[in-house]
Amino acid sequence: FVGIAMDVSGQLLRTWTILHAGPAFTHLIRLTCDQQHKLHTDGPFAKLRHPAYAGFFLWAVGLQVLLGNPACLVGYVVVLVDFFGKRVVEEERALVERFGAEYITYRRRTISGIPLVD
Repeated sequence: FVGIAMDVSGQLLRTWTILHAGPAFTHLIRLTCDQQHKLHTDGPFAKLRHPAYAGFFLWAVGLQVLLGNPACLVGYVVVLVDFFGKRVVEEERALVERFGAEYITYRRRTISGIPLVD
């Protein structure tokens, strides 16, 4: 039941984030943005800087809990923390360049949402 709850929660968080971000959501890190692009700090972004990543993390780890495979559970956590850790650094560098002090202030008052990644 824990794995199912993690999967459902993770998928709901990720879907809410994608719908909330609208056209600003992409699977690629944008290094340039048009002037209409705004910093989302409400909805799923109110407390989590990376709610779509957090939702995927929760879903993927929950799937391993559901399957009851401890080796894969550990493997998934290691790989996902490494992947998202590197991706967050790159993405946040681009966000600081685009939004400057606004993003830095937002970053200080939120968490990444991914365990072991800040």
